[in-house]
Amino acid sequence: MPEFVDLDTVEPVFFDKTYYLGPRGEQYGKVYALLQRALAESNKAGIATFVMRGREYLVALKAEDDLLTLHSLHWADEIRDPHEEIPDLPGKTEPTAAKVKMAHQLIDALTTDWDPEDFHDRHCHVD
Repeated sequence: MPEFVDLDTVEPVFFDKTYYLGPRGEQYGKVYALLQRALAESNKAGIATFVMRGREYLVALKAEDDLLTLHSLHWADEIRDPHEEIPDLPGKTEPTAAKVKMAHQLIDALTTDWDPEDFHDRHCHVD
């Protein structure tokens, strides 16, 4: 049974693959548009499971721009605790206010608009 959750509560680490969805035919266009708009305006995602090729998947149905997308999700037991995986993480430390201010200034100076077209896989050469 599908359920709906606040989209902001699904941590990015759970997202795996993205699939674009469209209505099966013209007769489903209104229902598709209604669900897309309702999900977008409520900032909710539908959570469900389904079976494909003999395997069960956990998925999130969400609105993005003017379409619906289906995201396969990792199961909770597939997410590793970084504190257990990376033993050298620093303990709880408090940087000084001056250092935090300097870090903010550096980040602001290096901030630019996100354009995925600016990034390319330089290690994959297809001839």
